[in-house]
Amino acid sequence: VVRDDTRSEATIWYQVETLDGTKGWLVTNPINQAEVEVLTFGDDVVLYEDFGSATEIGTLPADQRARLVERNSSADQHWTQILTSDGVQGWTTTEGTITRNFTVNPKLEAENGVSLYAEPGALGGEVGTVPVGQRLNVIDATPTPFRRSHVVLLTADGTPIRVDDTGKIVEPGDEGYATAFLLDGWLDDEPQKVATTERDPVLYSLDYGWDNFKRVFVKTDAKTGDVQGWGRLLLTQNSTFPRMMRTTLAWTSLNVLFHLIFGMILALLLNRPGMKFRGIYRAILILPWAIPQTIIALAWKGEFHSTYGFVNIMLKNFGLEPVNWLFSATPAFAAVTFVNIWLGIPFYMVTLLGGLQSIAGEYYEAAEIDGANGFQRFRHVTIPLIRPVAVPVLTLDVIWTFNNFNVIYLISEGGPNESTNIMVTALYNAAFGRNGAFQLGFAAAFSLVIFAVLFLFASVWVTSSGALKGVYES
Repeated sequence: VVRDDTRSEATIWYQVETLDGTKGWLVTNPINQAEVEVLTFGDDVVLYEDFGSATEIGTLPADQRARLVERNSSADQHWTQILTSDGVQGWTTTEGTITRNFTVNPKLEAENGVSLYAEPGALGGEVGTVPVGQRLNVIDATPTPFRRSHVVLLTADGTPIRVDDTGKIVEPGDEGYATAFLLDGWLDDEPQKVATTERDPVLYSLDYGWDNFKRVFVKTDAKTGDVQGWGRLLLTQNSTFPRMMRTTLAWTSLNVLFHLIFGMILALLLNRPGMKFRGIYRAILILPWAIPQTIIALAWKGEFHSTYGFVNIMLKNFGLEPVNWLFSATPAFAAVTFVNIWLGIPFYMVTLLGGLQSIAGEYYEAAEIDGANGFQRFRHVTIPLIRPVAVPVLTLDVIWTFNNFNVIYLISEGGPNESTNIMVTALYNAAFGRNGAFQLGFAAAFSLVIFAVLFLFASVWVTSSGALKGVYES
């Protein structure tokens, strides 16, 4: 049973379920449409004598197999559900008998007298008639298609079922099998497809997953298996793992560094004794962090517009040339980095300010008596005492920034030419983006690689920095 078909360039992958319940994916390159020829049904269906006929010749059980003989799309009908003026609700075909007259409420006007049926395809029996010229209220203006498929019934091994003049089934090899009648008929239901192949299909599970892991790092020849170079996370040349990792590390390092520096500066300024309007300043400075990132990112995307953006207007006012921010590699990376730095500083400011306010003033008084200047007091008093607050914040910020999806995707979508794509945006683009071709299995493997990188970093950082020392010592 074909559960899904995923197309990537000339290769079509089919998710299938075999008769014994095994599920997996198979691939042909490209698939021969003649191979998809056997049908099965999700429920019991009625078999009719001829196309358009209401004469039933039997009911097929849900596990019955059939081979498609004909599906005449030119004979398909479109049915519309309507309501008559006397309250009768039913279905009628719109081909040749109904004229559309769209007003505020869609209505139909019958050119000829028509019959209404309980279900599309004249199924379920007649529920009423419509005289010539009567106006009808349309319940659903979207025409509902009605198709019938001509099929031949098959045995469990795929052999066509034949019957003699008396209706008795003739087995293959029996006399008269070749001249016996095929047991066939017309179906209303759209059956499921069952893929049959001329060779044994390969169902991918662990091997398929391992291949996806290898594709993250290396590109191999499909026929020989020889390594041809670094794997591409996307379809572009600049989307190799080393390139993405370098961009991600540069992005994370710059953001965390400037978050810490400017966050500490603002926290020190707000922590000065006797400062007036401290609460107002703190409320204003925390706004970038409090507003949803989606709004902030889209607003800044407009400010970096090459013609109408505020940034380029200011550059012109200072006599500088405007910059094509989002269409050049280095300016685009600078733009998204600036926005994320601006967004992250308030979090550091509030957290570090809380840490500074928890340091007792006696420490600074003792240091001042010992002759320490301002820098020495900061180095030998402030930094050691604020470290239990700063280290966990740094740890969280590295993980958050490494996985920051919103700013880059909403402003640059990873472009131009993958110059602003980091690991997590490349992961999204590999699964759902324009350059990824819906590589869902590959994206799943890629996500585990990202998790492994972050887990390794967190393990080394927490152990070496003593960020959780108080937790595991207690």
